[in-house]
Amino acid sequence: MRRTILAQLAAATSMNNSENSNDHNFTIPTNDKEIIQVNIDNGEVLFVLGANGSGKSALMQRVYSSTSAKARRITAHRKTWFSSNAVDVTAAQKKHNSTQIITKDTNAESRWKDDYFSQRSSISIYDLVYKENSLARDIAVYMYLDHIEEAKKAAKQKPPIELLNEIFALSNIPISVSLDGNDSLFASKNGGNKYSIAELSDGERNTLLLCSDILTAPVGSLIIVDEPEKHLHKSISAPLLSTLFKMRNDCAFVVSTHELALPECIDNPQVLLIRGCDWRGKSVQYWDADHLKNFENIPEDLRYAILGAKRKVLFIEGTTTSLDISLYKLLFKDCTVICKGDCGEVEKAVKGLNGASAFHHNIGFGIIDSDDRTQEQIDSLKETNIYALKCYSVESLYYNFNIIKEVANSYSHFGLDIEDTIKKIKDTVLQIAKDKIDHLASRLCERKIRNEILRSMPRHSDIISATPFNIQIDVSIILEKEKETLLEYIKNENIDAIIARYPIRETKMIRSVSDILGVQKEFYKESVRKLYMRSVELQEVFSDIFREIKQDIEIKCD
Repeated sequence: MRRTILAQLAAATSMNNSENSNDHNFTIPTNDKEIIQVNIDNGEVLFVLGANGSGKSALMQRVYSSTSAKARRITAHRKTWFSSNAVDVTAAQKKHNSTQIITKDTNAESRWKDDYFSQRSSISIYDLVYKENSLARDIAVYMYLDHIEEAKKAAKQKPPIELLNEIFALSNIPISVSLDGNDSLFASKNGGNKYSIAELSDGERNTLLLCSDILTAPVGSLIIVDEPEKHLHKSISAPLLSTLFKMRNDCAFVVSTHELALPECIDNPQVLLIRGCDWRGKSVQYWDADHLKNFENIPEDLRYAILGAKRKVLFIEGTTTSLDISLYKLLFKDCTVICKGDCGEVEKAVKGLNGASAFHHNIGFGIIDSDDRTQEQIDSLKETNIYALKCYSVESLYYNFNIIKEVANSYSHFGLDIEDTIKKIKDTVLQIAKDKIDHLASRLCERKIRNEILRSMPRHSDIISATPFNIQIDVSIILEKEKETLLEYIKNENIDAIIARYPIRETKMIRSVSDILGVQKEFYKESVRKLYMRSVELQEVFSDIFREIKQDIEIKCD
């Protein structure tokens, strides 16, 4: 008997050592006909990020197929419930089912089909109970053989259920799990009465199964986890996974997720961005992907933009609730549009993203208001992929006179007299501009004067040399000149110039246009966006406005 026990221990030790390889390798064909070579050492995590339909699940299946000898796969679509809290499979059944699952999971159809969904949870519970009991058996065997040091060493290992309860606590889940003498698992909440683990909530069961699969994986495994955040609240998924990664730093992880914040939960992760794929029949031929190996070197405030973005990222002024974001998403469909507040933040974001190009393949662009910048300033910004609109603000785009005409035409079926309506709008805009000439001219002059002061500010070299700083601005001359410009626009009935150059939202123009058309102000802006999607004429108007910017973006992205 002594010789048999020693042989079993030696076999187990040999198996663990053979599985404990330090790295895992696989390749990903990309749409530029190149190959991404991925290498993950034990203790490292690769996050696979991408939108629905980008090919993440197909990629995860490919990774498992090429590494199945050392991999453990945790699918997103598996069953997360069980009928009892006891081990309901024998050792022979578990071995047979595990072998069948490995074979099935290497097939392409396992991306969406699972013939063994009902067996997976049973195997997870079997493995958890078996590992819990096997540790106790190992200690007993060492003691029987009088191998005291080995017994002490084994006794220092925390059993999986103890680790499981630590994970629950660190993940803010008020559940603890225990094993009784009949190999049945029970749960208790906040130290209360025990109940069957089958009665756990959906999120709690999912957490239990996820932890069981990871904690019982052989040393040196590549653990492939598909969408671990499913059934888990965001407040739980990040601490749960980061804790599991630390506890199993003797394994490597590939994690597919929609949760962009997950890569932030660990130090120095690898990130694989999946932007799309090319299907040929029922299989993917290649992926549009980027492999970011130095995630921590990307500026923190730009990581989210890169992770969730298309290759072209457009930063604009405003907030997520402003007019800008909805309109620009329609106008620049091949870009990810991100609001960054004011023009300074837009410039910072574009320069930061493009300055970190060694770590990603995104290209950043920015659109800001002109703010009466000089042509020299506009050209300088353009060199850094930042474009100044030829208008005061986003309202000038919505109320471009050609756009107003198209919206009016779309209301013709309501019996609106188009010609009379356009004339009323034109006359009203001209009259309001005439009534508000002092306000409109002075507000534009405010920008001019501010920019002039900023351009004249002393540089650090001037300050060091104590060069006297004096600036004189004749405000009256600037104001009179601007009033003359506005009066000229009014005289020539240049509606577009008035709307583009001045802050029309500070007048009654917007309200008056809506009233004449017979619609609410917010409904008008929504009408512009909806009309854009079906009106070739309106699309052409916007194309003329943004033609130069779009062409320049295409040239720079070639």
